[in-house]
Amino acid sequence: MSLNRVVLSRRAVLQGAVLAATFSTSATSAAASTFEAGLSDAAAAGASTEVALTPLELVTSKCFDEGWSTEFLAYFPQVVEVRGATAAFECRASWDRRLFEVAEGVVAVTPVGVFEINHEILDDGSTLLSVPVGTTALMFRAAPVNLYPTENIGTPKVTTLDVLNEAKVPTSVPVPSAATPCAPWALAVEADWATTNGVIVPSYVRVLSVGPNPAPASSRVEIISATRVDAHALSTSAGVALTVDASSSRTDISAELVRDLSAGAIETITFPLGSENSRDLDKNPVTVSSVAVVLPADTVGMRITHNASAYPVTPSGVPVSTFEPVATA
Repeated sequence: MSLNRVVLSRRAVLQGAVLAATFSTSATSAAASTFEAGLSDAAAAGASTEVALTPLELVTSKCFDEGWSTEFLAYFPQVVEVRGATAAFECRASWDRRLFEVAEGVVAVTPVGVFEINHEILDDGSTLLSVPVGTTALMFRAAPVNLYPTENIGTPKVTTLDVLNEAKVPTSVPVPSAATPCAPWALAVEADWATTNGVIVPSYVRVLSVGPNPAPASSRVEIISATRVDAHALSTSAGVALTVDASSSRTDISAELVRDLSAGAIETITFPLGSENSRDLDKNPVTVSSVAVVLPADTVGMRITHNASAYPVTPSGVPVSTFEPVATA
């Protein structure tokens, strides 16, 4: 059975009217008629109900206080379970617009179909939804906002879901944020690439401590070279220890900080490249070279830089082909 999506306006729901919908079977059409009748009856009787909302599938956004001493994790639900919707009701969702982008087009799931609720997102980070009778779930589309490098915005506004009664008195369901004392830090990586043996490989990698506090010792960066590298010829600055696995046609390298890396400091790993073998990129490699910061077991205080990985590929995932080969003698 396939169902077409129906868009419900606030007025239509409260008055018990459903906008036109086409269903693929006569059985579904009958169910839709029953659904419309239920809306009309509930509205005519001024029915009230004890509606319960349960936030599920939370999207997480991280920020810090102004002084960089406390981490906040704020949440917004992608899915809200609804119980007890024996009549249409109003629901107000509010959130911190600095932390979440919430798209228009909230979807109500009911026993007879999936309905898109017509609504407006206000400047204060809220929206009022007219939820149809029989709704079992509300589905939002939300994503965290990229705050870097100014994530120290202070205490976030708590996400709330309010069920409004006829007197517009809300019953609130908060989705509270979590606050944890911390010493924020971050690592970012940069890589320069060259071609050798027809594939793109790193020529050197830089590991940068973004701050405001030192990146802790034992932080790791994983590097993949699409070709085998002479482990003995790799060179690195004093603050990094390397573990190299060159047992296959590619090389896996773990670069671990052996000491705290102060904010603004840089460690480097330089790769040996046999210039006599270098030539233009001439094939689509099975293995793509890459560099990535490894998430620690405890991420409290770790900033999200969006510069924690590097790949020699275009945004669509196609290997770049504009790098010059390593110069020959």
